[in-house]
Amino acid sequence: MFVIVPKLSFIPSGSIQGGRFTQFAPPQAGQSYAAGLDFSYGLADGDYDACVILDTEGTQVAQMVGRWGDSFYDVLSPVLRYYDPFIVGERQVGLPTLRRLYDAGGHWLYFHRDDARRGRPMRDALGHHASRGDLVLPHLRAAISPRDEMGGLLRPLITIRDAELYDQMCKFGWFLPKGADLSSVDDRDRKASAPPGEHDDLVMGLAYAWQAVQYLPQFERPKPVCKPGSFGQITGHDDVFTPAAKSGSALSRRSF
Repeated sequence: MFVIVPKLSFIPSGSIQGGRFTQFAPPQAGQSYAAGLDFSYGLADGDYDACVILDTEGTQVAQMVGRWGDSFYDVLSPVLRYYDPFIVGERQVGLPTLRRLYDAGGHWLYFHRDDARRGRPMRDALGHHASRGDLVLPHLRAAISPRDEMGGLLRPLITIRDAELYDQMCKFGWFLPKGADLSSVDDRDRKASAPPGEHDDLVMGLAYAWQAVQYLPQFERPKPVCKPGSFGQITGHDDVFTPAAKSGSALSRRSF
């Protein structure tokens, strides 16, 4: 179990009500991190919320998984404050949580970029909007099994440290919908997912985390409220008071 105490000291790994948090490595000075978020409705027999955190070398350092639904923010926010990662999350289900993270201030969040446009312009829209043909899963596949110019397999660019995530990766694939007419099947009819009865939430969390690693250099980190060396910075007030909006004209107090 983990708790939040002054200066964000951390007791790593263990069960949280509704799920669990696993830490493989604590944050290191000078290292940047990337987090991928996949969201659920929190139903007892439904999908899971998932958070996968990578360092910029593609090594998994932490993971969260559980059925939290609307309360995901409450268990997620302290972990994100601890690692201070660049965050990519899907917004179809996750928009309420992404909005809370943005409104709390201080979180380094992804805004949707249009990969179909030459300059990949950034839109004023929180999170990644999953759509047919987007590049999140192809980028993950290329990182897991990179190949040389002759088609030979190279060393993966991502290091997975969690057994459950590894198991989900082994089962993940492109499947036909139930009841599909095999006589007229087309590859476009296949859907990337876990097989029936299995889950792929951690796979999607990893895919978004790897996307965050790629996009991290293109997004500016939120500026702190307190100047370096000031009393507010030394005493950790930047963890409490952060800009509530892009204008930076208002301050909000975050709560857990």
